[in-house]
This record gives sequence, structure tokens and C-alpha cells, in this order.
Amino acid sequence: FDWFDCWDIGKLAATRAFRDGDMQAFYRGRSMIEEALLMHKKEEPEDLVMRAKVLDSLAECFMAVEDFGPAERHYDEAYNLLLQTVGCNSPLFGKQARHSANLYIAQGQHERALPFLQEALVVEATKDSVSVLELMELIDAIVAAVQKSPGVAQHGQNHRALKALQKNIKSRQLDDSREYGVLSHKMSLLYLHECRQDSNAFRRAWRLAKTSVRLLRKHSESKDSSDQWQRMAEIHLEMLASVRDRYTSGVEKSQANTA
Repeated sequence: FDWFDCWDIGKLAATRAFRDGDMQAFYRGRSMIEEALLMHKKEEPEDLVMRAKVLDSLAECFMAVEDFGPAERHYDEAYNLLLQTVGCNSPLFGKQARHSANLYIAQGQHERALPFLQEALVVEATKDSVSVLELMELIDAIVAAVQKSPGVAQHGQNHRALKALQKNIKSRQLDDSREYGVLSHKMSLLYLHECRQDSNAFRRAWRLAKTSVRLLRKHSESKDSSDQWQRMAEIHLEMLASVRDRYTSGVEKSQANTA
């Protein structure tokens, strides 16, 4: 076998063995991936992107059995190689950042996961093949990480990506769907968590909450609609309305003080 065959067969063997609970076969598959990495470094040392892919596969094998130390080392090396080669705006890098985030989430280290999730969001927000469903899942993960990292300041760290996301979706005419209504609700939740650090966050949360309710009501009779999302969005909007004066007056006072 050459390194690619060893990697490919090792991945398949490890995946099937883990699924079937055959741990001896799983470790044999993982060893093949380790061997493929050594072979690749020797035969094609200049191909850093492929090395990163092999490292990612190896890290995934260690993470599957909760051997987090080796998983972190391999994920870190893959992350740094892709940052060095394809750059931080590449979908490959975004995927790698998400894998690093998943590693820390699995260990309950949500504060460490958050920067990687935000890097993944920057990439997903501007992709040509933007996926509303994938963005919904990613923003869910960011909201959860923020909620579990109360000491982390979020000022300005998500707005640029969320703004680019909305522009990208509108340019592709995907902003009138039920899915975008759900996504708007999730973005509103994320902005709400930033209100203490960003005086404009509440206004953005309010606007997206209204968009969410409008779209979910519009599509409420479609066959794939869910009354649960509409009810959640309406409750969220009512909650924002109940505290709107407090945030609006706070922004006005801030603007007056800086005038």
C-alpha cells in the first residue's frame, strides 16, 4: 500500500469497527492511519494540506475513545497547517476549526471552544454554497457555548460574521423561507447575549426577532411547519418588547453622554 491506500483503508476499518463495537479492529484501523501519516511525511513532505487531513482523521480516532490528549495534539497540528496553507477563510479551515471546537465541547470546556466556533461561523457566513440548516446548527452551538461561559466578553466578536451571513443569504434569495425564520430567531438569541457589551446588540436582536415571527407566521400552514418554533419566536419577541424601553433608554443615554 502507498500512504493514501493506508489512510483510506484505515479510516474505513476504524469507522466500521467502532460502529460495530469491535475495538481490536478499531485500534488496527487507527494504527494504519498513524502509519499513513508517517509514510506521507516521508514521501510527500511538501503537501501540508493532505497531512492536515490525515492528522484530522487520526485525531478523530482518539476523540472517539475520549483520549483527548493525543486528539488535541493532532487537531492543533492540522489546524495550524491549514491556517498556514489555505488560510482562515477556506471551508477546509472552517471545518477544522469546528472539529477543534467539538473537542473542547466534549470535555465541557466551552470557553475554549468558543473562538473556534466563531472562526467556523466567519467561514460559513460567506460560503458560496451557504446552508441555512448548517448555520442553524452552528449558531445553536455558539449560543450554548456563550451560555456556559458567562465570564467571556462577546463584544463585537459575532456581529461582523452575522452581518455577512444575512447579506449572503439575501443575495441568494434564501431569506424568505421558514428555515430563515428559525435562523433569525437563533441569531436574535445570540445578539441578546451580547447586550451588556454592545449597545447596538439589542436593536439587532429586536429586528431579527420580528423577522423570525413574520416568516414563521407566513409559513405556518406549510406542510413542514412547526408550531413550536413559531410559539418560541413569539414568546422571545414578547420578552424583548417587555424590556425594550430599558435598552432603548440606555442607548439614548449613552449617545447623549458621548455627544
